[in-house]
Amino acid sequence: MKIATLIHLYQPYNQQEDVLSRIINESYRPLMLGLKENPKVKLTVNITGTLTELLVKKGFTDVVTDLHLLASRKQVELTGSAMYHTILPLLPKYEINRQITINNTINKRYLGEVFSPSGFFSPELAINALVLREAVSQGFVWIAAPELSYGATLPSTTVLHKDEKTGLFVFFRNKRVSSLILSAAVRDAQQLWQETNDIHKSNYWFVVMDAETFGHHRIGHEKLLFEILTSPNFEPITISELLKEMTATAKVENVILRPCTWTNQEQDFWVSSNKTYILWKDPTNPIHKFQWQLANLAMKSVNAPEYKNPSKQTYSWRKARKQLDIALASDQFWWASAKPWWSLEMIESGAYALKQVLVTLDASVAAA
Repeated sequence: MKIATLIHLYQPYNQQEDVLSRIINESYRPLMLGLKENPKVKLTVNITGTLTELLVKKGFTDVVTDLHLLASRKQVELTGSAMYHTILPLLPKYEINRQITINNTINKRYLGEVFSPSGFFSPELAINALVLREAVSQGFVWIAAPELSYGATLPSTTVLHKDEKTGLFVFFRNKRVSSLILSAAVRDAQQLWQETNDIHKSNYWFVVMDAETFGHHRIGHEKLLFEILTSPNFEPITISELLKEMTATAKVENVILRPCTWTNQEQDFWVSSNKTYILWKDPTNPIHKFQWQLANLAMKSVNAPEYKNPSKQTYSWRKARKQLDIALASDQFWWASAKPWWSLEMIESGAYALKQVLVTLDASVAAA
């Protein structure tokens, strides 16, 4: 069975150093070591630019160096993403484009020539038509998508899926297999094979998981991942390799994707489209309402028409622009969802970050 595995690495720009160190030692370094020790194992890797930069600034350059090495050995395929892990479908076009552009710039700076992604990973696998268009405009060829974005039925793995409007190739995450692995519902490679007996005729499995699951959230769980990827039942492959193989042989099916995230369930589409991004923008959540009022005010203020004039782009405005990029990160909205987790500290921190955008911008106006 061909198995294309995508792991997603992300930590907030202001992650506490002790927490970051634990994640690196428990997860990132064991994952890099496992790859170096098993040269036949291949992964598709998304690392946000904010984490790449954080690793370098905090002195954990070995992780970045290892990623460069593994990418140069063709063991790792790197993808594009949003710099500060924003929920892209909830942002206007300009902010989506900016997050992708900055992410490309930062990862290129630190990873060099091996960072030349053809694939795109939207944080939380959150997609809609605008995200697809912006991904194509940035030169990406394929995108990872939630299984449910295909529709109520499961997508076939024997055909290539292509977005009807943009021409972007779409690879759907196998939610069942991903969940079996990340949840530790299976304890070894043989059990995974037995639990999936009914889908052994699939052409491939595409599993997508947070990297921190392996070793940090679940201590020692990276051992299961490498046991699976070195099992004779599985053939590790990157998505671009899979795309190249299938382009030569498979039929193409044009698709129109539903707006979706990897957290959605089918019943979310039965009730209301407002439930699609409910963990970050719940119309019934009063805190989300206030958060987005403040976020929209900050975006409107920074992107006011007068700032299109370069002479108006003062030091304070440029500082506010940078602050806004960071403040739009998904964390504060997710921690306000209370579905089921909640953090007053993260909510306050997010509100303060957005407030500082306006304070800085006010200084820019005063100086003008």
